Amino acid sequence: KQHFPNDLIVSEEGFGDRVNKKDFEQKTVWFLDPIDGTLNFVLQNENYAVMLAVYEKGIGKQAYIYDVTHNRLYWAIKGNGVYCNDQPLPKMKDLPLEEGLFASNSMFLSDQQVSFNTEITKRAMGVRTIGAGLESIELVKGNTLAYVSYGLKPWDIAPGLILVRENGGVVTNFDGSPVNILDTSPTIMATPTAQREITNLL
Repeated sequence: KQHFPNDLIVSEEGFGDRVNKKDFEQKTVWFLDPIDGTLNFVLQNENYAVMLAVYEKGIGKQAYIYDVTHNRLYWAIKGNGVYCNDQPLPKMKDLPLEEGLFASNSMFLSDQQVSFNTEITKRAMGVRTIGAGLESIELVKGNTLAYVSYGLKPWDIAPGLILVRENGGVVTNFDGSPVNILDTSPTIMATPTAQREITNLL
């Protein structure tokens, strides 16, 4: 607020501005999640991250996810690739579900989602779950092929969306439409092939 008084902030921990579509399309908006993976932080003291993204007139320009436990900063500036600290990451391979791991959040275990998740896990080689920020990083690194969440908040998705797209992945709603990052969104982050498979299953 001191250095960029005209910019807006969307943040999880009770501080920030009310940002509507017009604001988002005309101003610079910072999305901040001070601790992504709060229960991991409290109960495990690992697998949590600090996340920040900067959008200018609706376009994702910068993204940062800091893996605190391992002292690794994953970051991207639009058009310049994705880095871990000072090392560039290779582009993601466009692989199908059957050739890698699938990740989801805790809603994966809910009764309402069992039939859908069963179909996905039949195709994937296995299932992982950590948290939105670090799961998007696992996807960017090629350690997983898809991350599905049933309700990401703006600060959960804004940084990962930039990083995943910058490295060759796609981010959509369950029906394949673009994600509205100002709202809670059911989200697929994946390789293009895995995204099409998951959307078809839905």
